[in-house]
Amino acid sequence: METGRPMISFSKALETVLENINGVSVFEEVTLENCTGRILAENISADRDIPPFDRSAVDGYAIRIEDAGKTLRLLEVLPAGSKAKYSVVSGTCIRIMTGAPMPQGAEQVVMVEYSRESGGYVSFDIPEKDKRSLNFSIRGEDMKKGDIAVLSGTVITPGIIATLASLGKYRVKVIKRPRIGIIATGDEIVEPWETPLEENIRNANAWELIAQINRAGGEPVYSGIVKDDADQIKNAIEAVSGICDMVLITGGVSMGDYDLGAKALSDAGFEIKFDSVAVKPGKPVTLAVRKDEKGKKDVVLGLPGNPFSVFVMFEVMVRPCIEKMLGMKTAGADMTTVLCDDFKRRKGEREEWVPAKRQSDGSVLPLKYHGSGHFHILSEADSIFRVDTGVLSLKKGDKVSVRYI
Repeated sequence: METGRPMISFSKALETVLENINGVSVFEEVTLENCTGRILAENISADRDIPPFDRSAVDGYAIRIEDAGKTLRLLEVLPAGSKAKYSVVSGTCIRIMTGAPMPQGAEQVVMVEYSRESGGYVSFDIPEKDKRSLNFSIRGEDMKKGDIAVLSGTVITPGIIATLASLGKYRVKVIKRPRIGIIATGDEIVEPWETPLEENIRNANAWELIAQINRAGGEPVYSGIVKDDADQIKNAIEAVSGICDMVLITGGVSMGDYDLGAKALSDAGFEIKFDSVAVKPGKPVTLAVRKDEKGKKDVVLGLPGNPFSVFVMFEVMVRPCIEKMLGMKTAGADMTTVLCDDFKRRKGEREEWVPAKRQSDGSVLPLKYHGSGHFHILSEADSIFRVDTGVLSLKKGDKVSVRYI
C-alpha cells in the first residue's frame, strides 16, 4: 500500500493508530461461567458483611477463655451451616467445625489436636505458643456491607469469579468484546483444510490473528480469503467494516503490481494516514481511516504478508488498540529484563523486534531466525524484545524492553 509517503517512526505510527481508536462504550451482561478474561464494567459492592458472622477457622472446641485449662462438659456438635442450640457458659464447650458460626458466649476455639474427649467431657493440653490463638474470624473483618470488592475495569480471573460468586453476583456487566475483522488477500493462499498446489501457500495469517484476537479479548470476524482484485478487496472491506470496530488486512500492502489494497481503500473512501514505518518486521504496515457523516470512524490496518510480521505487528500495534477499546491501561506496556547472550545485526535504520526465549532466571535468549518469512520460529519463541533505531549490537547483560507472547 506504499504511496510515496515518508517513513515514520514506530512510536509515531502507534500514536496515530491509537488516536483513531475509540473506546468501546457498549456493555453486556454475562454469567459467571462465561466471564473469564472479560473486563468488568461495574463496581461490585459487598451485599453483606464478609464473613457474615463470627466463624470458626479450625475444627475444635468453642470455649470461654477462662476455661482453657479445665475439663468441660460437651453440649453439642456444631457442623458448618448450622446454628448452635446452646450457649457456651462456664464449664461447658461445643465441638465446632471449620466455617460454623461461633456459639453465643464462646470466646475461643481450641484446635481438636489439643483436646481429649471422653464420656461427654473434654480436657485440653494447649501449647504455650497457641494459648492466645482465638482461631475464629470476626464478622465483617474481610469486608463490610457496602464496601467495594471489585473495581470496574478489572480483568475477571478465576479468583475474581470466586469473589463475585461469594457476593451473589451470578450475572455481571462487562465491556462488550470489540469486533476485529480479518481479510486475507492473495491468489496464492489456500485454507489449511485444502490441498495446495505447488505454487500455493497455506493461510497461516488469518488463523494466528483469530487466536491473537481471542487472547487479547476481542471477537474475530473472519471474512475468508479474497483474491488479488481491487474490487473484491473493496467489497470485502465494505462488508466487514460496517460491523467491526477495526479491520485487519493481511497481504497486499507493499509495492508489487498485485498489492491492490491502496486502490481498494481509496475507492472505498478511506484516507491513508501512513504506509511506511521504521520498524522490522512490518515496514509496509498501513493505516487507513474513514469518517461517516456522524463522525464515526472506520479503521483499517493493513499488515504485511509474512506470518511472523503479522504476528509481531499485532502484538505491538493491534493489541494496544484492543486494550484501549476495552478501557485497559496496559496499552503498549513492556517489561524490562536482560539478555543472556550477545545480539548483533547488520543495519540499524529501523526499530526491530527480535524473537526470544525466556530463561529460568528471567533473562531472554535471542533466537536465530531467517527474517520475517521464518514464521515457524513462533513455535519456539515466547517473547520479543526491542532493539532501538541506530543500535547494531547488544551485550549479554544489557537491559531490553520485552513483550511476552
